Amino acid sequence: MEIIIRRATEEDIKRMSDKPIWACDVCDDADWFYDYEVQCWISKGEAKVVYDGGSVDVRDGDYCVFPKGLRCVWHVTKPIQKYCELIMDDL
Repeated sequence: MEIIIRRATEEDIKRMSDKPIWACDVCDDADWFYDYEVQCWISKGEAKVVYDGGSVDVRDGDYCVFPKGLRCVWHVTKPIQKYCELIMDDL
């Protein structure tokens, strides 16, 4: 299972800007499980996401895809805000 990260394009930002927002202050252990694929644009902040396949650093301006079934821990180093979209292909 792999987390995909790339820089957000103008099109990504425009599409994601009306999606629900998830925000978190600095914390060291936000456990998370993704029931669905989640695509998100990180609009501010920084975090390290640790999972079975390793770890990734995310920061403002990143576009990320978290796969369905991923279990991870978010280590938020700067208060973070991300706009998220659930991809529910199996409904």
